[in-house]
Amino acid sequence: MNTWGKQEYSKYPYFFLTGSAGTGKSFMINQLITSLTDQNKKYLLMAPTGVAANNINGQTIHAALHIRNTQNYFETLSYYNIQQRQELSKIEVIIIDEISMVSANLLTFISSLFAKINNIPAPFGGIPTLLIGDLAQLPPVNGQQVFYAPEWQEFYPLFLTVSHRQENDRLFYNILEEVRFGSISLQTKRLIEEKVLFYQQNNVASINTTYINGFRHEADSINNLICGFLPVLKDISSETLISIADDYINHTQCIPKEYDKQFRHYTNLPSELIIKEGARVMFLTNKLFNEELCNGSIGVITKLIDENHIEVVFPIKSGINQVIVEKTTAYFNFNGAPAHRTQFPLQNAFALTVHKTQGLTLPHATVSLDAQMFAVGQAYVAMSQATSWNNLEIRSFDQDAIKVDNAMLIELDRLKQKFNSMYSSLNNNDILDLKNFNNCYEKNDDINTNSSESLQIVKFSEQKNSDDYYEESNNMINVESSESKYEANK
Repeated sequence: MNTWGKQEYSKYPYFFLTGSAGTGKSFMINQLITSLTDQNKKYLLMAPTGVAANNINGQTIHAALHIRNTQNYFETLSYYNIQQRQELSKIEVIIIDEISMVSANLLTFISSLFAKINNIPAPFGGIPTLLIGDLAQLPPVNGQQVFYAPEWQEFYPLFLTVSHRQENDRLFYNILEEVRFGSISLQTKRLIEEKVLFYQQNNVASINTTYINGFRHEADSINNLICGFLPVLKDISSETLISIADDYINHTQCIPKEYDKQFRHYTNLPSELIIKEGARVMFLTNKLFNEELCNGSIGVITKLIDENHIEVVFPIKSGINQVIVEKTTAYFNFNGAPAHRTQFPLQNAFALTVHKTQGLTLPHATVSLDAQMFAVGQAYVAMSQATSWNNLEIRSFDQDAIKVDNAMLIELDRLKQKFNSMYSSLNNNDILDLKNFNNCYEKNDDINTNSSESLQIVKFSEQKNSDDYYEESNNMINVESSESKYEANK
């Protein structure tokens, strides 16, 4: 890594850092941010969802770039706001986490935005850009996977391949790796089946786990069941324990469940919400992001104030956040007519769909590996939300539930070949082998440096090139050289 910046590849400032759960992606982000901060580099740290952004102390892509979704394309207010353009023009490094959830169109849009703002016809305006994530996780909800973007071809891969979980979790890591690539050994199959048998013999609905399901209706059924076990205060009627959304189409009130499936294309507010005290709920907005609450934060209802206000307690990084949550209204066009839904920005969360759990760390998870897992990556993501093999329960198992995307496997193979071509051009003493990210101070001999240097793993430096040139062909930008050089130093 000392001389990587001097290699042929250093003229391309685009990198993709990848690895499965437990290999140190979050650690690398933290150390990179520390390094950039020490250098007074202005960086933009983003992720596609509120949970992912909150995990890295960053911003959502849409908030950071002032992006507005339309039915068929993206647009940003930054083009028209001088102050926002000036702020974005100062960005020296771009970092995007959970890249698997970013669509190809969105990546291209981000690249074009910075190219236009900086007036440089290169991907991301020539700004050093680091993408981080695991392509085996869930693909974007809408649009093609990120590796179909033209700009993706400019990125050089960096693989994290060593698990840094505790020793007794290596078994779990190996199982996840097999599920990740869709190749289950007989031993793993036996271990999963043992989990299923144990669950079936001790099947009791529990409030101490999170049930992860492929379908929303299955999650709703489990939530209704568990909420039914919660005690009810004597002075509260059962009718007040369910908040039913107020839905209007063309100024006429309608029954929420009649249009719920269609409304879900426009809003994530639920048609019904059980609001018992003690019910676990998920927050559904990023409006309190500055208070460490985001779309995906999980809390518990502690008090029913009135029909429009409830008290919810959320555990956050800095402690406990007690919030009065009030109903909110989402406005949209429905088949050409004005429509809106008013509801608490919460959903019951004893059970969640797989898509709602990506990016969460759950102390205990219960999954169903069966026909519910209908999409690629769902089984892997569902299982990987648990912190350990002992904290994972499996209700059922059908090997067909473990689905992977062949296009993703082909792309990973291409990236490995690209990495090998980079690796072969480096001398062994140019590469820093990090042995144990969580104990850098105790592993000085392993990394052959002192502890203060070990925390300065990656640095960006910029250097103007005199021979830069760009070619455009068929509306595709081919970068032959860039405005910036990327250096990785100890």
